[in-house]
Amino acid sequence: MNKIKTHTLLIGILAFFQLLVGCTTTSRTLKFNPLTESKIIYSKDSPYLISEKKHQVVLAIMNPTLSNDLGNLPCLYLQVKNSGATAIDIGLDNVTATSAGKPVSFFSASGIAKAIKKQAAAQAFAVALGAGLQQAGAAIQASTPSYSTTYGSANVYNPYKAPTTVNYTAHTTTYNPAAASAAQAQASAAINSQMQSNLANVMNQKQSALNSNIDIFGRNTIAPQTSAAGRLIFLGKQITEDKMTINISFDGETHQFNLLVEEIKN
Repeated sequence: MNKIKTHTLLIGILAFFQLLVGCTTTSRTLKFNPLTESKIIYSKDSPYLISEKKHQVVLAIMNPTLSNDLGNLPCLYLQVKNSGATAIDIGLDNVTATSAGKPVSFFSASGIAKAIKKQAAAQAFAVALGAGLQQAGAAIQASTPSYSTTYGSANVYNPYKAPTTVNYTAHTTTYNPAAASAAQAQASAAINSQMQSNLANVMNQKQSALNSNIDIFGRNTIAPQTSAAGRLIFLGKQITEDKMTINISFDGETHQFNLLVEEIKN
């Protein structure tokens, strides 16, 4: 009997650990893979990739998570130094990236703001629609009469026979307009309060997403011996293999960076 109990316990423990393994999630993150023309440097323990030719280009990973959440997009930091004697123009059209042979597009400052506002508008519409459906349901419920059924029995007197017992069923329909109106008003107030709270949450999320996507790399005229910098943000779903290649091409030269994809089990 003890052997059977021990065997059953082991099976239960095994099943528990299998359940734990099944509940784990995997996230994909970016990390550096320096090429021969680039090297890793550090500043306050943070790694950067640097490529030096006539000009200097520095790339850093600010948010490595390959997310599609507009408030938590993968983010790179790009800095370009003009080491020449004349000014140069550079912008997002000078930055290209590929993954699995397909182009990876970066958000412009106006593009990410538009996407965030569009998402917030869709979420606000869903909140308002849900509240409207709840209001309609509450109105129907408040206007529905209440029904009750009473069961019982009674003795019927018959002068020629003994008293007879008769079973009966009574149905009653009641509707109280004042009570219905009060119930509907109370439900409506609760629904409106929740809707306002949900809408405020949508607006807070929108503002947070806008605040987290500032300083996007854009068009810059870089004077000699000065630098321009900004963020490169993109949708993580565009990275479909285990690496990402980025090229920054300007003034007749190209600086290439390779990033690898690492899978982390949570």
